[in-house]
Amino acid sequence: MVGRHPGMAANRWRSWNHPLALAALRWRAAAPSVTDTLVRRGPYARVRHPLYDGVFCELAGAVLVRPTWPIALSCLLAAGWLEVQARLEEQDLRQRLPGYEDYMAQVPRFIPRLGKS
Repeated sequence: MVGRHPGMAANRWRSWNHPLALAALRWRAAAPSVTDTLVRRGPYARVRHPLYDGVFCELAGAVLVRPTWPIALSCLLAAGWLEVQARLEEQDLRQRLPGYEDYMAQVPRFIPRLGKS
């Protein structure tokens, strides 16, 4: 059997299954749980969106590694979208989680306050 590899069937299955797995993850992420609770410990005690802070660092790193205007513009647009996304998430969380308004008043969105936590 020239040109055939035992892993080809598995690769074909993975290429077919991969979009289904992503769709399942997307559905789960798009359908928030009604049993969610507000987390106020760990990095969430310092900022409301610590994962977005990590993405901001990656975007800044991309501009530093490849300082071209298309990269800078792309990163700026991505950062703007993260700001919009965070506001939309907070709008949803204010409705679903009791105490989120107080949490918003106490904890900054992206940049941690210096000093006591």
